[in-house]
Amino acid sequence: MTAGLLAENPCTPEILGEEVLARRKAGPSREQPVFTREEQEKLLAVCEEELWGNLIRFAFATGLPQGELLALREEDVDLAASRLTVRNRIARIADEQSKEHKTRLALLPVPPYSAPLPAACKSIVKSQLGALRTLQAVDARCNPDHLLFATPDGLPVEANVLREHLALLERRAGVPCLTFSTIRETAIRQALEDGGTDAEVMERFHCKDRQAFLRRYRPK
Repeated sequence: MTAGLLAENPCTPEILGEEVLARRKAGPSREQPVFTREEQEKLLAVCEEELWGNLIRFAFATGLPQGELLALREEDVDLAASRLTVRNRIARIADEQSKEHKTRLALLPVPPYSAPLPAACKSIVKSQLGALRTLQAVDARCNPDHLLFATPDGLPVEANVLREHLALLERRAGVPCLTFSTIRETAIRQALEDGGTDAEVMERFHCKDRQAFLRRYRPK
């Protein structure tokens, strides 16, 4: 809030809601929650065409894990081929140059894999790249990694700042439990409901363990 990123505190009962606060206090349930299609429509309806709204729409369309989505760079996107190449994840690590034992966000490599870029995401990519061009025209040193989703200052998105904005969207949409893991679970289950085969869905969402996938999504 002091940095001007938020207009209101999302952690109060007035903003977040007593029900959502109670569910968070109780801790995560054993079963991963899933959004209904109606809940998803409510969430997308309150997502404006700026960083936070673009992030949520992109997450629902691709089902990418949070760390990997936030680490996407311009070079990871092939608009012509409608493909993404996931090469990194965002993580907080110890800053070896800091004498105060501080930490910093860094791009950590993951085994590369390819994922489809849905048609609905192309306008989001173009919007984000436009913001990157505008930012670097002012200061070429900003966002040196060319992150697709970065703050207005060209910095990686902090997990706690993202949680605050997700909480605001929860409140506005009247839908609880807005996390990237819930979004990913929803995307996978909807892909199966829409007729995707196990092999197609596993490839699309980079699910590597077939037996674990079947236990989770095809219980006997």
